[in-house]
Amino acid sequence: MLNQWEPNPEPSPRYPQEEHTFYFRDRPVPNDELEAFQVVAPYAHDRDRMEGEVFRSEEELLYWVTGRPEEQLIVNTFNRVQAARRIPETEVDDEQRIARYRGTVERIAADMLHMAKETGLEVDSSELFDRATRPGSPLDVPIFDPVSWFTGTNATGFIPFVNWLPMGGGFWRLAWFGWSNRPRSWRFSGWVWAFDGEYWNGASVLSGWFPFGYGPLSSWGMDSRVSSAIVL
Repeated sequence: MLNQWEPNPEPSPRYPQEEHTFYFRDRPVPNDELEAFQVVAPYAHDRDRMEGEVFRSEEELLYWVTGRPEEQLIVNTFNRVQAARRIPETEVDDEQRIARYRGTVERIAADMLHMAKETGLEVDSSELFDRATRPGSPLDVPIFDPVSWFTGTNATGFIPFVNWLPMGGGFWRLAWFGWSNRPRSWRFSGWVWAFDGEYWNGASVLSGWFPFGYGPLSSWGMDSRVSSAIVL
């Protein structure tokens, strides 16, 4: 059944109060003008620096990445997203598919608990997350695709479907788990494209220019707004 865990809350404002340093064609964009831009592409996020590019459309993003090392990755993902948007919603909300997604989350949780027991690391620690998504040994394989969503702002918690949702691949509808508009922070390792609409639609944040990150989604205008996401 859809939405059987928690009701999906209403989205919050995109840019409440935080100051950002976002650029559009090399020009800093004032905070009160960011609502006009569809895509945010952060390339720096640490205690002293939060910067990124903003684009009025996905097509502007594609033009910007032309000739860059990540061009083919982003273009291929964009084409995949466009194809998915053409699929009728009646084919997306398939109970068997949703059950498989839920099974994936439960499997990831079990594997994370097992790895925590083996290593002695806290199950919601950044160290365990790094090992789970980017194993150091060539004989190991990642436990899951590299993004976790959290209902708190500090990227911690480990109760599946309650305060923590790891993502295996792409979720067209976080509402399947009652998670639409619920994520307030994330932890990721690699490329993630998150949208404030279902079926990979709406305003979005595309992250991947720095290899490992975590923190509040308010930094990128997506606090309590993520409704779908895809791993590149």
